[in-house]
Amino acid sequence: MSASTEHLLNNIRQLQKNLPAPDQPWLNTFREAGLSRFAEAGLPTRKTEAWKYTNVKPLAENNYWQNAPATSEADTYTAKSYLFEGTSNPRLVFVNGRYTQTLSNIPVLENGVIIEPLENALKNRPGLVREHLGKAVSEAHPFAAINAGLIANGLFVFIPPSVVLNEPIHVLLLNTEQTTRFSAHPRILIAAGNHSTAEIITHEAAIGNVDAFNNCVTEFVLEAGAQIKHSKLQTGGNTGINLSGCYVQQARDSRFESHTISLGGRLLRNDLNVKFTEPGASCSLNGLYIGCNAQHIDNHTTIEHAAPYCDSHEYYKGLIADQAHAVFNGRIHIHPDAQKSNADMQNKNLLLSAKAEIDTKPELEIYADDVKCSHGATVGQLDSKQLFYLQTRGMNPQAAAQMLSAAFLGELLEQLPSESLRQKATKLVESRLHEITQRPVR
Repeated sequence: MSASTEHLLNNIRQLQKNLPAPDQPWLNTFREAGLSRFAEAGLPTRKTEAWKYTNVKPLAENNYWQNAPATSEADTYTAKSYLFEGTSNPRLVFVNGRYTQTLSNIPVLENGVIIEPLENALKNRPGLVREHLGKAVSEAHPFAAINAGLIANGLFVFIPPSVVLNEPIHVLLLNTEQTTRFSAHPRILIAAGNHSTAEIITHEAAIGNVDAFNNCVTEFVLEAGAQIKHSKLQTGGNTGINLSGCYVQQARDSRFESHTISLGGRLLRNDLNVKFTEPGASCSLNGLYIGCNAQHIDNHTTIEHAAPYCDSHEYYKGLIADQAHAVFNGRIHIHPDAQKSNADMQNKNLLLSAKAEIDTKPELEIYADDVKCSHGATVGQLDSKQLFYLQTRGMNPQAAAQMLSAAFLGELLEQLPSESLRQKATKLVESRLHEITQRPVR
């Protein structure tokens, strides 16, 4: 174990001592197993292939390993402005890693549906949580292992077989500005029964210059025929670190749809892992990211075709300006028994500055011979002929650049399943594009 890993592990164990003592011995075992896996894996460095472009060394050097101060009335008041307007959908709000009941809305639910804070579910229905917790997550991931070691807060959703939720479930994870650094490690667990249907919208946000470390893990367990749509919006200041992991396990004929929109954070990384365990499953993964100033945005996706007759479709687009750095690493793994697999992956990027950088690495790893697979990546700039044409029609260069940039990203915004999210995300993207295109090229 390296000195940095040992130092970090000691800090994590100090943080673990402040967690509520679990009533179930299995939860202690779960936490300890997570920290043991982290001790074995260690803090990733640039020599670790999956982290060669993303430096997480500041997490070992800086004091992020403490809980945020108690949520104040000012924090609660500020959080209200981040709620989706005009909706009465189920809503759970977490401010600085803590569930905030006054801002949340959990209606009376029928048909056995469960939507509640994870800490409540661990007390009220430990058997049901234990049945699904960790089922989809690759705990070999170092920060997923840390999340397991510090599991206490978050969300638990259980949708019984054949139940259809007609309204999206909104989840707000908000970090507010504090005088000290802190970390939050929420766990979101969604268990979807046979032929159930639901939509989840997660908003990971930060206010001002909050210097926090957010280490959220979301896991979806989809039984046969289940259909889940998950949209994630990431906004906030330019000082925080956000390492977000999403893990999906799909049974026969299940459908999973993902939309990730990454706009904020000093260092932001999304790990999205999908595994098909039975035939007939399919997934669609869409991603949009905009990097500016000195932001670092890293998207790592893995799709495991471990069963035959499964389909996966992946489409990510990025726009990078100023001195920002973006990373896309998409991996599709076709296992030997996964015959008749159909998989395609595309990553397209625009660079708006000579100092902007993108490292894109689509990967296909195929061990079956009867499959249909494709992948590709493009990196370019705004078309000078299109810019000139718009200027001949009376547009100034800044407005022309903004229009072309919006058109480049627009098709992914149009695919968002929720109207309220589509409106909010479109406004945020337009505002960010206006900010980027109005200032001189750097």
